[in-house]
Amino acid sequence: KRMPVDLIARRLSEPAGSSEEEDSMVLETYDFGGQELYYAMHHLFLTDFGIYLACLDLSTFQARPAEAASGDLTEDTCTSAGEHSWEALEWWLASISINAPNSPVAIVGT
Repeated sequence: KRMPVDLIARRLSEPAGSSEEEDSMVLETYDFGGQELYYAMHHLFLTDFGIYLACLDLSTFQARPAEAASGDLTEDTCTSAGEHSWEALEWWLASISINAPNSPVAIVGT
C-alpha cells in the first residue's frame, strides 16, 4: 500500500526533534514471496531488529478433491505439496536463524 503524498510532505515538514517524533515509530514491512530469483537478496533485509512471520499454507497438506472423491489416496498424493511447503518453511526458519538469531519468529498457518 502506498503512503499518500500529502502525508509524506507533512511528515517531512515536521521540525527535527519534535516531541511527536520522539513518540513515533517506523514500521517497515517486507513480503518475501519466496521466488528463487530473489534468494540472494533476502539476507540483506533479515536483521535482529525485525519481528518475523513465517507463513505456511495449510491447504497444501490436504488431498486434492479429485483424488479424495475417487478414493485414490496415496502417501505421495497427500504429502508432496505439503512436503514442499514444509521444506520452504524450514528454509525460511534457518535463514532467519542465521541472519537474525535474536529476533522473534511467529509461524502462521493460513
